[in-house]
Amino acid sequence: MTINIVGESDPSSTYVSYTGNPNDDTIQGTNNNDVIVSDLQSIKIVDGESYNIAFIVDTSGSVGRTQLDIMKAQLTSVFDTLKASIGGTHSGVVNILLVDFDTGLQASVPVNLADTNALTLLAAALNAMASGGNTNYAAGFDAATRWFNSLSGGENLTYFITDGYPNTNSSSAPAAFANLNAISDIEAIGIGNGINYTTLQNYDSNNTPVTGVNANNLASVILGTETQLLQGDDNVDGAAGNDIIFGDLAQFAGITEQGYLALQSYVADKTGPNIADIDVSGST
Repeated sequence: MTINIVGESDPSSTYVSYTGNPNDDTIQGTNNNDVIVSDLQSIKIVDGESYNIAFIVDTSGSVGRTQLDIMKAQLTSVFDTLKASIGGTHSGVVNILLVDFDTGLQASVPVNLADTNALTLLAAALNAMASGGNTNYAAGFDAATRWFNSLSGGENLTYFITDGYPNTNSSSAPAAFANLNAISDIEAIGIGNGINYTTLQNYDSNNTPVTGVNANNLASVILGTETQLLQGDDNVDGAAGNDIIFGDLAQFAGITEQGYLALQSYVADKTGPNIADIDVSGST
């Protein structure tokens, strides 16, 4: 993915901040002063950025009612966390798609997290999920592809959650994955021991799926507290200006935030002001 940073007009005193993504990025700075943090380890909503995030959930019979109920609770936690993260000064749009598939597509529910009823709609969709049928990867991939193609702007990210191999319309799965992978980064998560790493590699953008996941840890995997996403191989060009570039992660002891927000949190922690009041300036 290539990102061009749009700078301000006064290169002497203004810094433009940008935080990359977990996967491979080519980041092009401006002729002004840039602060660039190239990588993250998990799904994080960066202030001012827009996101389109699809959750493709396998609800086939092998998942079972008990495990599916746990997955529903875990996804509820994820949605609540994402909703909370867009408060305050966030000016971007965060769109969510929840896809339910088994033998075919069971449901495809899109929401804008800023809407007051967003969590209610997602909760209703989760509540309607039932375990049954076979596993048709293509049905889930195709639904997400259609949704992403209907949108404009924002970072596209997909979480593909399954407990088994495609056993219906399996010949269509690779092509359906390729179509989705062309427009969205895909993180594959294997629940339980029904799907092995080698197979699920074929359905993950970086060929690094997370497998053998206990359903109770699903939210932790998605949010990055249990299993961190692989940092990408990034190409960063700061261009002109007095730039501050972190080629990989920005991590500080006791600071849970990532990216540029981690820098703000660290400075706020050491100097006392509110994090919202922390900025970078070239003035002395």
